[in-house]
Amino acid sequence: MWPLARIRRWLHEHKIQQLYRRHRAQNAAYVDIDAILARFRSAGGLKHDFQPYKLFQLRQLLERYRPASMLELGSGSSTAVFAAHIREYGGRLCSVDESDSWLANAMKLAGIEADDKHFEMQHCVAKTGTPGENYNYFSIFRRNIG
Repeated sequence: MWPLARIRRWLHEHKIQQLYRRHRAQNAAYVDIDAILARFRSAGGLKHDFQPYKLFQLRQLLERYRPASMLELGSGSSTAVFAAHIREYGGRLCSVDESDSWLANAMKLAGIEADDKHFEMQHCVAKTGTPGENYNYFSIFRRNIG
């Protein structure tokens, strides 16, 4: 039974890869997404295979709903997609991250200038309760990263 399960799994994964390749071939938006991913991968991030599809779906949602303001908890490749959307359609992004260095890296890779009024990039510190308590929260320091 074990070899049969492995064969089924391989067939399933192979079918998903075929669907993914077909989806990429039918959507020119992947060109921009691939450029974003190349910048972030060169900086040591994004090792997962699902990243292109995730960013494609995010871009589709942004184009459909065209939000005027966005709150992002955790900066990264999505920051670049949000930034591109804001540059094209206008709006504001507030991005909060617990890593000062990754926030600065995401700004650099997304091409966000520290003085751009469309972007508010905030560093925060994650805090947790004492043992037995049931909460986590972020303390957001009101200072811009630049």
